[in-house]
Amino acid sequence: MSFGVMGGQFQAVGGHAYILSEMFDRGRDVQAANAAPRRFAFGDNLQLETTHSQATFDRLPSMGHRVSWADEPIGV
Repeated sequence: MSFGVMGGQFQAVGGHAYILSEMFDRGRDVQAANAAPRRFAFGDNLQLETTHSQATFDRLPSMGHRVSWADEPIGV
């Protein structure tokens, strides 16, 4: 299997590692892994795609995360 994502900060940790983790750790097939909600930590902020639930977004600050909604899809 080969796959790729746009370059930049997201490529290695957010793109490649994320897809592989969704497949191997969560048992998703390639399509489901690619369609799963994405998140990306950069600096001191964790961005979530709007496909994450509001409950997830609301819970993360109590766990010490600074979160924001992503303005656009992450790593399409």
